[in-house]
Amino acid sequence: MNKSYALLKQRVVTVLLAIILLLTLPTGWASASEGEAALEWEQSYGENVSLLHVKPIRDGYAIVGVNKSNNNVYFAKTDSLGTLYWEKSFEVRGSNGKIVKFTEAVSAQDGGYLLGGTLEDFHFRYRDFYLAKIDDNGFIQWNNMFSSGAYGTFRDIHLSKEGSYLFAESTESLNTGSFSTSVGKLSSAGDMIFRKTVGGGGPAASFYQANKIHELANGGYVVEGDIQGTVRIWTLDANREVVWTNTYSGLTGGEVAVNADDGYMIAAANENDEVVFIQNDANNQEEQRQTLAVRGKVISLERTADGYLFGTTQGLYKTNMNGEVLWFQAVSDLQRVFVESDGSVLVIAKERLLKFGTSENHETPSLEYLKFDSPSYSLGLEQTLDTVVTAVYGNTSRNVTSLVHFSSDDESIASIDASGSITGHRFGQTHIRAIWSNQEAVARVYVWPSSTSLHFDSDEYSVNIGEPLDIEVTYRLGNNFTQVTHISSYSSSNPSIAYVDSEGNIIGLQRGRVTLTVTYDGLEATAIVDVY
Repeated sequence: MNKSYALLKQRVVTVLLAIILLLTLPTGWASASEGEAALEWEQSYGENVSLLHVKPIRDGYAIVGVNKSNNNVYFAKTDSLGTLYWEKSFEVRGSNGKIVKFTEAVSAQDGGYLLGGTLEDFHFRYRDFYLAKIDDNGFIQWNNMFSSGAYGTFRDIHLSKEGSYLFAESTESLNTGSFSTSVGKLSSAGDMIFRKTVGGGGPAASFYQANKIHELANGGYVVEGDIQGTVRIWTLDANREVVWTNTYSGLTGGEVAVNADDGYMIAAANENDEVVFIQNDANNQEEQRQTLAVRGKVISLERTADGYLFGTTQGLYKTNMNGEVLWFQAVSDLQRVFVESDGSVLVIAKERLLKFGTSENHETPSLEYLKFDSPSYSLGLEQTLDTVVTAVYGNTSRNVTSLVHFSSDDESIASIDASGSITGHRFGQTHIRAIWSNQEAVARVYVWPSSTSLHFDSDEYSVNIGEPLDIEVTYRLGNNFTQVTHISSYSSSNPSIAYVDSEGNIIGLQRGRVTLTVTYDGLEATAIVDVY
């Protein structure tokens, strides 16, 4: 055997081994140099809370969902690690007194949210569409209802480029079996701009529905949907006239991502449960069809700067522009995917919220310090105040009140329990401490004697812009303490920086420091507010 033949044989064997290795690797593996997905954190907000939407806000996230047990709206804000700052829930009822069942939520340009759902009409076989706009504190600004004419279902609501809302819906007559499906646009105030029926049929027709509508740069739209589960695509021109339709036989669960040139990618599953990518140009002509080494029904598809991010019933995948899988993360019960500006990914999976980052942008920050929500607290004899302890990691923070160990330097003056509640026992001052992960936070506590006085629950407050912080104002008469927060008068040294609203919340508007003054029954107290 000569040397060149031996070398050729060795190369052939090496290539065959490499092919065998690639074929036997787990689905979703890739040798690309891109960073793999890393789970940064996972949070749950109660087994009855079904999450609908999440978006980044300053130093954390805002979350909208629905309580499955009573259909109340769930609204919360968290720190950068998904830990709750505060939460609230409220019910929404129509003019007929029946509770609205929300299934869609989308962020608005003003920082609030539009909620979309349905409201049972005079009979359970009739269900109309209902919209509610809430501000970034979860208060309803307006609501609107429009008739479905039968049994209506919202398929999708999302924000358009200019701040209006695009929606897809379907209606079905539970009496006759006839149906129709439409797409449309609502103004930022909830008024109907257009509502276009793209199909329908009688009892004997194959049922189909529009699931989502996407804008094109030329003023037209691409509509993704299905007919008896099979992928169906419509395109509409700028006058909302249907100019093209196609049904993709053998493909189910289609999702669409629009490109800048008005071409679009379709991701769906074939009969073998394999994910298929189809690239169409702006004239709806198929340019490329590719079967990926990925399985599962496609649930979401997002276009990124360098490829695609999509979720299936198997998990979360990132591909390059050629459809080659760069990384994979198994996620059970995946429902919705949101891409952040830094490339990290938020995933709603049933009652859970998960955040993933790649090794390129994922770096676990080190804990810098702990801090109480105030450097000092004032309270009277046997009065109790709650505290909050925050862990600071560079530009991010986390509420760790439930994790720290509390202590008081002099429990005869003031004690602090495991949940961070301080109780004053005798006149004097002492320090309270919180210890966690080799870090310590310290705050001073003043306990006042029996007398008549007025007190904020802290001498100093720290708030973030746009995130309300509730306060307490206490009136002391002898050993009796009365909470007078909502019946006191407030003033701010600079209301353009911060003020106290009618609910007793400090509202920060811009960075700076102000002095708050509270007045009640001829008494006055002051506190400093720092707005970040």
